[in-house]
Amino acid sequence: MAVRKSAFEQVGELYEVLFAHMEEIDLCWRMQLAGFKVAVEPASEVYHLGGATLETYSPQKTYLNFRNSLIILFLNLPHRHAIPTILARLLLDGLAAIQFLVSGKPKLLVAILRAHFAFYVMFTQLFLDKRKRQ
Repeated sequence: MAVRKSAFEQVGELYEVLFAHMEEIDLCWRMQLAGFKVAVEPASEVYHLGGATLETYSPQKTYLNFRNSLIILFLNLPHRHAIPTILARLLLDGLAAIQFLVSGKPKLLVAILRAHFAFYVMFTQLFLDKRKRQ
């Protein structure tokens, strides 16, 4: 990923709460909202050691992915879209949790529940952070 220093400084630092998962998505989304162009080079090749931070089916990875996606949706969508989208995510994440349970991965179901609980606990702080971004 390459980012102009001026763009990075304008939209702000990486959001520390998003440790290890989706911080670059949040940054790109904020850059787009600020009017910067975000592009991909389809001919590029990236070699990534999957699971370098966390194993693929790690409950902690599942927790961070589900929690952080809720956070970036809330922070970057307009209010009129954020709440309905998060309500839809409740349903979809519930279906994912059931699928994890049926497939013998109950720890991943618990990770989804933890992710939602953590998101709702931090909701007031996220709301304040959203206001700072605007």
